[in-house]
Amino acid sequence: GVRGGVPTIDNGIIVFETPAGQIAYYDISRGLYVLTPIVSHMESFSISNGIIAAAVAEDSYWGDMNGDGIIEGNTKVLVLYDIPTGRLVSTGVVVCCGPDISSTGLIAYDGNDGCDHFYVMIDSIVRQYFGR
Repeated sequence: GVRGGVPTIDNGIIVFETPAGQIAYYDISRGLYVLTPIVSHMESFSISNGIIAAAVAEDSYWGDMNGDGIIEGNTKVLVLYDIPTGRLVSTGVVVCCGPDISSTGLIAYDGNDGCDHFYVMIDSIVRQYFGR
């Protein structure tokens, strides 16, 4: 069976974190289990319309993801994973926690100005990266 925690579901796809800290999904209708390249370690993530939005720490991922020249473990950046294509992109947006993605591609997250948790929304970011 498939093991993991912190599950969320959208349109028959269950997204969860594996015991190793990686984001995976299970497509119920196809019986398909896929391990994504997203390393989460209990950070926040959500799914809508085949897009997984996640907050990931720079030091567990690609290095400097926000362009400040510093790789920090306490810096989390919003990444998007497109299930149909398998494409993964870093938005460069620094987040504290969240994100939550809507069916229209709107993403809400808590900002990271000293983790004061202000609420921010990004409009049409899914179109910008995935053309839909």
